[in-house]
Amino acid sequence: TPRERLRAIIESSLGASQFDRRIATVWLAFWGQVPHSPRFARIQRVYQRRIAANLAHAFRPMVGHKQAIELGETTAAFIDGLWLRATLSEGMPNSAKARSAAIAFVDSLLAAQTSAPKDMSVHE
Repeated sequence: TPRERLRAIIESSLGASQFDRRIATVWLAFWGQVPHSPRFARIQRVYQRRIAANLAHAFRPMVGHKQAIELGETTAAFIDGLWLRATLSEGMPNSAKARSAAIAFVDSLLAAQTSAPKDMSVHE
């Protein structure tokens, strides 16, 4: 189902292996080089587009095309933020806690979509 797909994306993005200090250190070093390396910047763009597209695909049957794209991008940013904060915090990062927070976040986004008027959108 779409919700199971969302959960699978969250679980793979925030799985225990992603919180291994060695893996986190490599990712942080990679991100530090993205502004200086066109090759790394391209890899990062591909990663960002892929996760946002996979999330949007899962959201689409529940909220429609335009909202799915917005929710996919928002959820991808939330996942990255959870991971970054966890890996930079002291102590052992807790992937189960991060996954739980991301799932609750997605549930709140979906609840807001179903309770909000259909023509309501955020403009900058």
